[in-house]
Amino acid sequence: MTPRPLAVPSRVITDLSHGRGTSEACDLLLRAQHSKHLLLLGLVLEEAVRRRHPQAAATRDAYDLITAVERAAPDAAARVVRYPAVGAWAVRTLWHLRRGDPPERCGGAQPRRMAALAAGAALLGEVELAVDLPAGSGVIHLPGVGRLTLPRARTARLRIRPGGGVEARGRSAQVSRVWPLDAPPGVLLDDLDPFRFPPGARLARRLTPGRLAGWTGPLTAGWNLLLAHHLAVAAEVGRLVSVLVPLAPAGRRMRSASSRACFGGIALSRPPGALDAALTLAHEVQHVKLSALIDLFPLVAPDTGERYYAPWRADPRPLRGLLHGTYAFMGVAAFWERQRHLDPRPSAHVQFARWREAAAETVPVLLGSGRLTELGRTFVAGMGDRLAELAKESVPPHAVTLARRAALRHRTRWLREHAGG
Repeated sequence: MTPRPLAVPSRVITDLSHGRGTSEACDLLLRAQHSKHLLLLGLVLEEAVRRRHPQAAATRDAYDLITAVERAAPDAAARVVRYPAVGAWAVRTLWHLRRGDPPERCGGAQPRRMAALAAGAALLGEVELAVDLPAGSGVIHLPGVGRLTLPRARTARLRIRPGGGVEARGRSAQVSRVWPLDAPPGVLLDDLDPFRFPPGARLARRLTPGRLAGWTGPLTAGWNLLLAHHLAVAAEVGRLVSVLVPLAPAGRRMRSASSRACFGGIALSRPPGALDAALTLAHEVQHVKLSALIDLFPLVAPDTGERYYAPWRADPRPLRGLLHGTYAFMGVAAFWERQRHLDPRPSAHVQFARWREAAAETVPVLLGSGRLTELGRTFVAGMGDRLAELAKESVPPHAVTLARRAALRHRTRWLREHAGG
């Protein structure tokens, strides 16, 4: 499993700065994230060996098994290696290893869990494999596949049969699988993996088939809306998003999030309808693209503790957070620019005017911060060019007035809470 060097043409940076996730750009980001995860797996092994971790030998064996599965079923191995939860597990495990934490203080962030990656890849690729997995809790999580429940024991020998069958302790075993979705096609709804999203998110419990139907309906309708009227966004989501993670409901408003540690994953509460689902995907795929690009090239200097006003947040934001928000709401504005021609409600024009002006407002703040890298300045300038194009679009005067009133209310409230205004 060897990461490959990547060359990034300048046109890809330009396309991404304008919000365009072209096929070339998506291919590059996917390859980069695959390489990143391979590096993380190598670092977990290296750190476990260097520190003489008690699981070092098991981790080395697991790494060799993944390599063997990769030779037999490269596509299946790549799907598991690039799985969002694998990145989050590897980052967390490295953090514990470098702190020197004993295994009993690391929860599921154990280096030996690498064996579960080999088992998951073998099951997806229908590759024959025998592997010993920790099963002390009675549960084995297979990234990209699901969860195997067993009687408590220290370890369990899993046998993956060529046809995809699973045996544990000599008996046929059933895996509770993550939910596959038809829309977006090939995307999984993961409500099982303990590393499906970083700590802090209010994750939903395992969905019942009845509750699952409440998710698939609006997601399918939202996906169809993207296919019909936002085809470029649909293409980006179809290429870059592999997992949706259900969040527990919190009030009446829909919530969503993404994480740099979980490339390809989007956490979201159940969408109320098609428009909410489509808009959430359009918003979050912007974060997915930018996080992957930042993994390749730093766009912002290290955080100095300075915080900034963001027209879409109630809290002051670090510069990187402001950059992420600006990029995301540039995508939101572009979504509403198209959607307002389909939606007869005046509020669609208000949404377009509100978010194109909000994103344009923060571009000079980013450029004037003095903390962008050279590539960061080029990237933000490209964002400014795209927002200038959106600013030329005609909007009914009343919608502009309502949008600016909303912006003023937000800023006034923010100043009152954070600047004594």
